[in-house]
Amino acid sequence: MKKSALEEKLNNYENIVRSIIETFNNIDFHITVETTIHKNIHKFDPKNKLDNDLLNDLKLIINDFAKTYSNEGITLYL
Repeated sequence: MKKSALEEKLNNYENIVRSIIETFNNIDFHITVETTIHKNIHKFDPKNKLDNDLLNDLKLIINDFAKTYSNEGITLYL
């Protein structure tokens, strides 16, 4: 069965978008964040004790936050 011109265009656009997204997979996360917030950040090093301590602290904070707001609900303030 032959694809219509519209289906062919949509398929081409999907391939272009997929290619762009795949390109971002090759960029380190800290570079993505730095580009987004226009600040330099410290790259996470899993072998560094201070980095792991920070990660564990963040996990605790996120866990407490999730417990609090899963019981109370989250209100969006604009």
